Amino acid sequence: MNLRVIAVRKNLPFLLAIFTLWSLPAYSDVVWPALYLEMRLLSIPAIVLGLAIEGVIYALGLGLGRKRAAIFDISVNAISTLAGMIAIPIAGIIWEHFTGIFMYKHFNIGSFNPITWIFTYIVAVIITASIEVLAARKLFELGMTHKETMVIVWANAASVGIAFISLFLFPITP
Repeated sequence: MNLRVIAVRKNLPFLLAIFTLWSLPAYSDVVWPALYLEMRLLSIPAIVLGLAIEGVIYALGLGLGRKRAAIFDISVNAISTLAGMIAIPIAGIIWEHFTGIFMYKHFNIGSFNPITWIFTYIVAVIITASIEVLAARKLFELGMTHKETMVIVWANAASVGIAFISLFLFPITP
């Protein structure tokens, strides 16, 4: 195998991370819905409101006390945010390069269509919830039954939903 191919394969995660960070909405000429959602997910109002809602859901749904739920909420969301900053835009660009191109050619629709927005929301929930479930297993040594996993999924659906809905209530203008 060619040494260049081996070098690219070995460094692919790093290259994807650089590509994603390099493509931040403020600096790019090309945007896609996942970049807009990621930007909103990282906004202070979405973070504060999302943590508050998830904290309540975790305290009630996981049977954690308020203090432990707050520690759990902040810890798993910190990890989820760091990983999601890379994973959500990458999922969006993968969509754009494969499914999106097919849709655009065959249905003559652009990037910001309802199907892509729905995909972006669902994938953001799946990514953040998956990371939080993994963090719950590793950091908090929770067994994560199906019920507990679903509590985390619904909590993330609510917090990502806040950021998602805010995009339509308070659009980002150039």
